Amino acid sequence: MLAAILFSLEYGFFTNFKIMASKGNAPPFNSDQLKGDFLEFVIKYRGFPDDLSFFCEVYNIKEADFYSVFNSLDALHSDIWKSFIIETIDVLREDPHYGSFSVREQLLAFYFTHMEILKPRREFIQVCDKLSQQLPIPSYLNAHKEQFASYSEGLINAGLKTGEVADRKMINRSYANGLWLQLIFVVKFWIKDESPEFEKTDAAIEKAVNLSAEMVRPGPIDSIIDFAKFIYQNR
Repeated sequence: MLAAILFSLEYGFFTNFKIMASKGNAPPFNSDQLKGDFLEFVIKYRGFPDDLSFFCEVYNIKEADFYSVFNSLDALHSDIWKSFIIETIDVLREDPHYGSFSVREQLLAFYFTHMEILKPRREFIQVCDKLSQQLPIPSYLNAHKEQFASYSEGLINAGLKTGEVADRKMINRSYANGLWLQLIFVVKFWIKDESPEFEKTDAAIEKAVNLSAEMVRPGPIDSIIDFAKFIYQNR
């Protein structure tokens, strides 16, 4: 199951954005090459490229070739983050047992797999976080958020059918946004985690998922909501 997934990750089956050691032996031009160049640029210059001409000059790319794949540097940056979610979901789908997991187990599997996807890009992500600390949600995460929302909504709908997630008509739409904020928390925790093998991040993931599982499952909170509704209707 997950052990097999993480084993495959360790041996490099999902290294689409590997930073090239030698530009003299660059592969044919493609989107993955551009993504690798972007990651390398951010790490090397400790900042985002804001001039397409300069970026293309540094990596000996024709602007026409760049525009054949992305319409801007922002679109390229956004696609990198979106791809992190896509990679994670692709890995999970490789596990024949994933579909039989409970909602809580699927969410745990997502987080643990996602962190393995991010590890080779840790320095890039740390630079992005440092450069974007003054922004509530950086715009380059919009596509990342949409991709995760699609995944989390599917997870929530499955939970509603099995009864693992309480059907609370007034706040059902808030579940996905809550999971998005939880994902941001986990990634930011990991960025600063200096523990061996990121043990503290593993613990944070388990505690965060356990809390969210308790919050969305049917229980005392539903009685509170029902009581509040009664008070409101009879005020």
